[in-house]
Amino acid sequence: MIRWSDIRSIILILSSVVAFEAARIFALMLRFDFDLYQLTGGNKHYFTGMVMSLVSYTVLAKVFFLGAFGQYSGIMKYYGISDVKRLIYSLGSYSVFTYIFLQVPNGWKYINTPRSVLIMDVILSFLFWVGIRTGLRILREHIVNKAKFDELEKVEEAKNVAIIGAGDVGAELVEEIENKGMGMEVVALFDDNSNKWRARVHGIKVYGPPNLLTDSKLRNSLHLQEAIIAMPSASPKRLQELITTLQQAKLPYRIVPSMAQLTLGQVDITKLRKVEIEDLLQRDPIKLDTDNIKNIICGKTVFVTGAGGSIGSELCRQILRNEPEKLVLIEQCEVQMFLIQQELIAMQKQLNLANKTDKDSNQIIIPGIADIVDQERMDILFDKYKPQVVFHAAAHKHVPLMEGQPSEAIKNNTFATAKLAEMSMKHGVGKFVMISTDKAINPTNVMGATKRMAELFVQALSSHSTGTQFMAVRFGNVLGSSGSVIPTFKKQIEAGGPVTVTHRDITRFFMTIPEAVGLVLQCATQGNNGDIFVLDMGEPVKIADLARNLIRLSGLEPEKDIEIKYVGLRPGEKLYEELSYVGENVEKTEHPKIMRFISTPRELETIREQFLNLKQKLNDENYDEIKKEINKIVPEYRPYLKQS
Repeated sequence: MIRWSDIRSIILILSSVVAFEAARIFALMLRFDFDLYQLTGGNKHYFTGMVMSLVSYTVLAKVFFLGAFGQYSGIMKYYGISDVKRLIYSLGSYSVFTYIFLQVPNGWKYINTPRSVLIMDVILSFLFWVGIRTGLRILREHIVNKAKFDELEKVEEAKNVAIIGAGDVGAELVEEIENKGMGMEVVALFDDNSNKWRARVHGIKVYGPPNLLTDSKLRNSLHLQEAIIAMPSASPKRLQELITTLQQAKLPYRIVPSMAQLTLGQVDITKLRKVEIEDLLQRDPIKLDTDNIKNIICGKTVFVTGAGGSIGSELCRQILRNEPEKLVLIEQCEVQMFLIQQELIAMQKQLNLANKTDKDSNQIIIPGIADIVDQERMDILFDKYKPQVVFHAAAHKHVPLMEGQPSEAIKNNTFATAKLAEMSMKHGVGKFVMISTDKAINPTNVMGATKRMAELFVQALSSHSTGTQFMAVRFGNVLGSSGSVIPTFKKQIEAGGPVTVTHRDITRFFMTIPEAVGLVLQCATQGNNGDIFVLDMGEPVKIADLARNLIRLSGLEPEKDIEIKYVGLRPGEKLYEELSYVGENVEKTEHPKIMRFISTPRELETIREQFLNLKQKLNDENYDEIKKEINKIVPEYRPYLKQS
């Protein structure tokens, strides 16, 4: 069966033969000033002989070298600079071959052509072949684009768009839109770089800086309907300025994917999206030691508790990319389990992963519906799958909710973590990584205090472990998590306000979920037994500023369209989060975004006894008494007491 690639190669070979014959004949004509009498010396067979020698020798030699350098296997749609470079290499190789051939006895006799013609022939061959390839691409794009636009016109008229950013990303986007249509037509480019003003990119004029978009006359003359921000490396401050400009121009806008996504190849440049709050809080891309991360995961059985949650699900995604033998998902909520399981199955097919060590099963992703508090069920799962690495992300994390029901926070965050840690040591797990929180530092709420108690137990247990490495990783708020303030703000904005903020000066540290999880995996590669890590959360963000930015991203004006209402701090809530406390020694690690906090582990038996006393208080309806018992274990805890 003849494939299109074979037909394409035949077309290209025949085209090159025509180009090279034309180049040689034209070179001959130039050499003799288009005087055929001078060229042939009155002998018409002389000209015919030279043409035939061309077909017999030089053309075949050029075709050979072009084929050797892949000129006939390139796809017409993607013909570009790299193909031109390969053409130069192939014709250069042909020239060297011809020169060597001329040095052999009687070599000149076989070529039968003046040297000046050979030089002009190579130059003209290059020009003619580039012209033919360019012409074929233009013809192809004309045919394809005409078909696309004819189809598009049946549905809707293409909208006129302006692209902000005339760099490499903007240029690539212009080209992609021209090739694919996408329901858009680029009519203008704008860029901060004055050297690009009034220049053209793929035929599209760069009008000037983006603030020109506020000129209604210019917008109307271009009939602009949308703007696309193609500046993935722009700082959050610059991005905010662009959004303000576009909002003043009352022009809808979208943005290309982030540079991190483009670099990792997660999406292509045409996946335009709305500007999100993450874009305004983005930080410099984090470099990870991917080889070491893969070493601790590849070919191993990995448990992830809380697999359906915000952190747990991203852990699963990043772990799967590192090719575990089995990835066991531990999740209590069946709906969340189903969603993450289906996503990972689709991802597994996309990554083309298969379990090569298990002849009876091709299953890498294993769902385990379980409550981490259920010790018997968890013991069965550990015994059945024998994990080598455990990432413990399951927890109750909502501060106000846990403040009102401390018993449940203790059962889930403290006691269940302690049992999982003991189980990991019992079953010979290599690494146990607990996801902690910055709220465990000088805690003022139950949630933070229960996490701190879990840290204390895991650290104490580590001093009795020789086979299992225990570690904890603390970080602050993550953007987009189910318990984040951002979804709440969005709902309040959709409802017309007000947006409720607890205090004008309240600040929090934020990072994206993929960033946090990537650093958690990095911690697992460099942790020593009993380490507590804290991630570099960057600069704290005022929640009030976060609310204003979200309102603006919704196309509204803070205080004018949407009221911001300050309602006061909730029980157990801090005005500022902390990253460490006095009892810990701070130490740098191999990674600039990770710090190691080292403190002396407590006696394991002492903590066991304290936990036993606390357990006896769990059914006490007097929550203040439970909090006081926690305070005995975590002296730095400053509980909110109703009776005080």
